[in-house]
Amino acid sequence: MPSPLREAPFILLLGLPDEPTDALADHAEMLASAVRESGREVRSLRVRWDTEGWKPALARLSTEVSAGDILLLQYTSPQWRRRYGPVGAWSVARVGRKASARLGLVIHDPFAPDFGSALRSRAAAGFERLLLRVVARYCDTTFVTVDPSLLPRGYGRTTLLPTGTNIPVASRRRAREGFTIAVFGITGNDEHQARAIATCLANVSSRVTGIRLSAFGRGVLALDFDLGVLL
Repeated sequence: MPSPLREAPFILLLGLPDEPTDALADHAEMLASAVRESGREVRSLRVRWDTEGWKPALARLSTEVSAGDILLLQYTSPQWRRRYGPVGAWSVARVGRKASARLGLVIHDPFAPDFGSALRSRAAAGFERLLLRVVARYCDTTFVTVDPSLLPRGYGRTTLLPTGTNIPVASRRRAREGFTIAVFGITGNDEHQARAIATCLANVSSRVTGIRLSAFGRGVLALDFDLGVLL
């Protein structure tokens, strides 16, 4: 007899959408596609607290979640609040817990936020990370995009979810014959960013032939021009 947990539907929870590109929405869509191949029911649900307000958005969420559902809360700080995102994420997690759903937290930027170097800014960032650890321990399990051993204590049960540059190279032999460097999060025209990427390409090309660069983000076209000048 199959386990009820293995047949439970997945709900991928998203918050405030990003514009003009939304990497989390793309991630959720690809994850949903992969899960459906195993015959599981999965859907994405966006909690529009920015347009509905928190109380109506949470009330609507409570009608969408049932006992036994598996909720995967996709977390970046701006998705759930413009500042102190864990407060919003915790409110969403509480709705899931009240409905007797299984809770999973996917932290896409475990070392964020960076509010600056001033003492007040560092204190605010530290407080937000503390709140995030509280949310993580409130959930049944937490997935992170970096090696869990790099995180401070207090996140509870954590599992590595490889994504982007954390996906391991298939084989060292193949890497010597050709290599693709992927750069994620190109957000604008930044000369320092372009110089850093150009330096990386130069260093790798001295050791590996057949280098290819794949860049992703809203500032890719500006980066292409800068690299054309630097390389």
